[in-house]
Amino acid sequence: MSDDLSKREVWKDTARGIAILLVVLGHIFPVEHKVNQIIYSFHVPIFFIISGMLLSINYDKWICMSFKDIAIKKFKEYMYPYLIFSIISITTSFVSFVKADAFDILKETITLEGYLTLWFLPTLLFSELLFVFVVEKIRSVKFQVLIVFGIIVMATYVIKVLFGVIYGYTTIEIIKECVITLNNEITRSLIASVFIFFGFYFNKLFSRFISSDLYKKISIKVLIFCVLLFINVILSFFKNSVDLHYSVIGNPILYYSKAVFLSIFVIYACKLFDIETKYNILAFWGKNSLIIFVTHLNLGISQMMEFMFVGGLFIKFILVMVIETIIILIINKWLKWLVNYKELTLTIGKIKNKCIGDR
Repeated sequence: MSDDLSKREVWKDTARGIAILLVVLGHIFPVEHKVNQIIYSFHVPIFFIISGMLLSINYDKWICMSFKDIAIKKFKEYMYPYLIFSIISITTSFVSFVKADAFDILKETITLEGYLTLWFLPTLLFSELLFVFVVEKIRSVKFQVLIVFGIIVMATYVIKVLFGVIYGYTTIEIIKECVITLNNEITRSLIASVFIFFGFYFNKLFSRFISSDLYKKISIKVLIFCVLLFINVILSFFKNSVDLHYSVIGNPILYYSKAVFLSIFVIYACKLFDIETKYNILAFWGKNSLIIFVTHLNLGISQMMEFMFVGGLFIKFILVMVIETIIILIINKWLKWLVNYKELTLTIGKIKNKCIGDR
């Protein structure tokens, strides 16, 4: 456990920890499983919402930066691990239980479609940059709200109309595939940006609320918890098959409602039952959610459980998380440069200085 965990808002890490557990669980359960109906409705949107909340917290830092500097910083932050783990994925594709084609992975990497879970990183990059561009250029909140509404309409239109029209064309397959891929990348980035906008403004309201005297009343805390729980129970009765990876959102109103209310419920519950201790394993996983995100499928860990182990789904899930915890400890101890560009430059600098010193 890192020493700086106490300096962070631990409950946000806990929320990410729950979200990343659901991501892993969703990939272990069969796609058609009833549990995945709930998991897929918010397990990725909550990451974008929390990203929006963090952008709100760090607003004074990045609003003074030029868009170019922010873009470079974000590109290094997200696309460096994207490239590293794409290369690792190509390497692991030769292992029998992974069942992947190296050329297909290379193609998905170059087109930024992203192999398996790696699609998340370019989407996070594009959606955050879209958010930053709008907020920097348009300071009026009313206009920002209108833009978000326009993005929702645009994303829905692309999914419902353009995507269907493309499939109806009798064009050259390679052109068709490229257009569909581009369409999917643009659409899911637009959808993700909606959640980032929501997280940004939700954080402002939520911060005011938890700082108010009203939040100090136990009865109010319990009431809000119960109301959010009730809303989510009601929403759970409405079935809606979704998968943001492929820009499948089903009913847009139902999709955004479920994603937002389930995410708020998890975030609020994590704040309500905040556990500020170094033994908070959920916060540990949440802080290292990027590592889990890019390794549990792309290193073939989940696939290995299917290939080597016959047992219940939850047993496989527990084994995957045990292995992931070991991977996190190894990377944080010796291989930080795998997921962090800044660590790479520091490591290269140390090697250079050592080589110069040995001469």
